[in-house]
Amino acid sequence: MVGHSAGGHLATVMQTQDWSELMPAMSDNPIQAIVSISGLYWLVPLCQTSLNENLNLDKRTAKIVSPTEMKPNESVPITMVFGDQEGLEFTRQCNMLQMAWESFGVPITRHKEDNADHFDVVDHIADDKSQLFQLIRQLAN
Repeated sequence: MVGHSAGGHLATVMQTQDWSELMPAMSDNPIQAIVSISGLYWLVPLCQTSLNENLNLDKRTAKIVSPTEMKPNESVPITMVFGDQEGLEFTRQCNMLQMAWESFGVPITRHKEDNADHFDVVDHIADDKSQLFQLIRQLAN
C-alpha cells in the first residue's frame, strides 16, 4: 500500500489494523508492506495551524489519530519516504514514528528521494528510472 501526504498517514494507519479482527474469514493480512511518502505521523502540531479550520482537531483527537500513538502490526514493514528538498518537519515526523515503533520490532526503513519536494516526490512513482519506482517495484515482487 502506498500513500502520499495525508494518504501516507492513512496508509500508516492501515498498517496498525488487526485484519483478523476486522475480517475473521481472512487468514492473512491483505497488506504486505507500506510505503508512506511524506506522511504525517504525529498530528498534534496541526491543531495550531490554519489547516485545522478544516480538520477541526482538538489535541486529544489529534493524538488518538496519530500513528505514533498506535500499536503497529510488527509483521508489516513500513518504508518512510521523503524528498531531499522537503522541510525538516518531515524528517522529524519520520524520527518520531521510528522511535515509537522500533520497540515493537516493525521492519522500518527510510528513503530520501533525490531532487524531490513535498509536491513532486509522488511523481517519481511514475518514473521507472527513479529510486522510488525501483523501491516500490522491489516491494511488490
